[in-house]
Amino acid sequence: MTLDTNRVRELLVKMAHHQQRCVSLVHASSHRMLARSAHRFVKIEKVMIKKMAMVFLDQDGEPLIKEAACKQRLASFADYTEMHAMNKRLLDEVKSLLKTIDDTHLTALVSYWLAALQVENDELQKHLPQGE
Repeated sequence: MTLDTNRVRELLVKMAHHQQRCVSLVHASSHRMLARSAHRFVKIEKVMIKKMAMVFLDQDGEPLIKEAACKQRLASFADYTEMHAMNKRLLDEVKSLLKTIDDTHLTALVSYWLAALQVENDELQKHLPQGE
């Protein structure tokens, strides 16, 4: 059996092209940016829940967060793309709900938090792999 070096080279070039296209998906800094944006979104969301629970329910929001996690069997998101899509859906639902509330103090407060969450979700989207 003779080795066809042209075929080996063709195979290696093909693999090298594929490898180069994949590098950006696995590059540590791109994952850090995604993780950072996701972390900020979750952090803002938690602060929002805690502050609003204190203002409107006169209670700490931490037990509310833990209770919600215990009552429902919550599955983690499969990836950042799924998280981004669900963030977007949540923001749309809260915006719709906000239109039905007739309290300027509450709508102003929630609008502030929504804007911060929207910024982080947009940042998350910027760092998602292209084509998703």
